[in-house]
Amino acid sequence: DDDPEALAYLGQAYARAGQRDEAQKILARLTEEAKSRYVSAYSFALMFIGLGDKERAIDELERAYREGAANDIITIRVDPMLDDLHGDPRFEALAEKIVPAREFGASSK
Repeated sequence: DDDPEALAYLGQAYARAGQRDEAQKILARLTEEAKSRYVSAYSFALMFIGLGDKERAIDELERAYREGAANDIITIRVDPMLDDLHGDPRFEALAEKIVPAREFGASSK
């Protein structure tokens, strides 16, 4: 059985390498898997980032926040897989809810 998060990393790599068809196949597989087992919103966010769909990626990160998936998104400000989203107002607002900048600044010193 394949780990959904590992598949998402692979799918993002395919998308970034220009192999969108392969990435779409993995996204379809994750969508199908989600019908019968837990697939994190973070995994879907990774796929959408790779495919260039920032809005849907942020939708998924917001879902992770609503569902209380703290382990998946607690590193939102420093996770390199999410770098493409930095600067987007929705992403920054979500990051502020999860790790307020004043706390992040204090912990990074």
